Amino acid sequence: MKEVESHVKIYFSSDYSAFKHVTGNRDIKDSKIKKLIRAIKAGHDYLPQCPILVDEDYNIIDGQHRFYLCKQLKVPIHYIKIKKGGIKEITILNSNNDSWSNNDFLNCYCDMQIEDYKNLHDFQLSNHKFGISMCVALLYQGNSTRGGVTITIFRDGLFKIRYLEKAKLIVQMCCDYQGYIDFPFRAEFVDALLKAMGSGKYDHEEMKEQLKLHYKGDERLQGKGWKEYIVKLEEILNFHKKTRKVFVKH
Repeated sequence: MKEVESHVKIYFSSDYSAFKHVTGNRDIKDSKIKKLIRAIKAGHDYLPQCPILVDEDYNIIDGQHRFYLCKQLKVPIHYIKIKKGGIKEITILNSNNDSWSNNDFLNCYCDMQIEDYKNLHDFQLSNHKFGISMCVALLYQGNSTRGGVTITIFRDGLFKIRYLEKAKLIVQMCCDYQGYIDFPFRAEFVDALLKAMGSGKYDHEEMKEQLKLHYKGDERLQGKGWKEYIVKLEEILNFHKKTRKVFVKH
């Protein structure tokens, strides 16, 4: 293999006060710092080979845990300088990096005071049994399709709340099933509920009445995937009924 020497300059300094934390960058985790310290004390000192990235004003673009680690150990910080950036560059840098969780991205944009993300945070906090990806899907698309383009939009800072009232309605419906369904906040159950609603044959008030009349909650209904849950929903709604409703073809 032919190797080419890089001309990227790596600097080092012990002037910790020159470096700045960027508002919106993810929070420092003490547990991660302690883990890195243990690794270094065990002889795995990789810091000189893994420089942090800073812009021209010494804002830390990538590697803030390594920076705080060097500061705590009182060793020089190795760094590479790039053109002036900001929080957008940080999120782009980490958008394909598994080390940034959805919660990191949410906190990042909340720190930037982006209103839709602050409202998303409040919505998820109020409905903590739903994960962030489900809340994003409900609020942005009005359905439960998670991941893909929607989560990319969320991570890129382009998320908008478009279906707040529908999302609130779905949350309330799921709450109504507590005590009857094993995990009414599971993604698979939400999928089934939305498919039932989309059939045009689902009546939530009728469903609540059926639950009160025929299900005491002593044996909660269970399901694995959305198909099993939707069969359960049909069974509940059609129990002791002459006319049967089918939400999807089986």
